[in-house]
Amino acid sequence: MVAGIIVAAAADQKVLSEPGATAGTSSAWMILGGPALFLAGHAAFKLVVWRTVSWPRLTGVAVLALLGLAATAIPELGLAACAAGVVAAVAVTDRMPGVHPPD
Repeated sequence: MVAGIIVAAAADQKVLSEPGATAGTSSAWMILGGPALFLAGHAAFKLVVWRTVSWPRLTGVAVLALLGLAATAIPELGLAACAAGVVAAVAVTDRMPGVHPPD
């Protein structure tokens, strides 16, 4: 999870230095990989500690991977906004009743 935060922070620094640039391969890896690494790490944490699979987090990782297909056609700032939207959607699903199975 910490590595995902660090990669996301480095991606934010790059995006803010030139927001209108089209994302290259390395930029897209950082912009999408940081949040994906964070979500995967948190899913692994939940699996180890609470013995539960976090489907919203794994779905978020899959959506971020699918965003990678369009990464070179989207400006870096737009790609970062999409990645932030995915993470926000995962956070919203954590608060929705009925998403998590009863204990």
